[in-house]
Amino acid sequence: MASVETTEPTALSLSIGPCPECKRDVLTWIDYDENGAERRLCVHCDSVVEADVHLVGEGELAEKDYALVEEQGCGRPDCGGGRCRGQ
Repeated sequence: MASVETTEPTALSLSIGPCPECKRDVLTWIDYDENGAERRLCVHCDSVVEADVHLVGEGELAEKDYALVEEQGCGRPDCGGGRCRGQ
């Protein structure tokens, strides 16, 4: 199981670790194996990320080729981020 190195969480902390298939540091997500043990998987290819999983803050995402993008709507107050289909 890949344990996340514990650091002081920030307003936004995401887990990153080296993916053996993608050959780079990737964002990970939590899954559980058949025995119920927690494991981390790559968000791109779902490979198990077992080593050096650690938390990064928003400012460190760009160093890992990631970015946060704010979803934009059409401007209507009742718009749900594109669900209005521009009507």
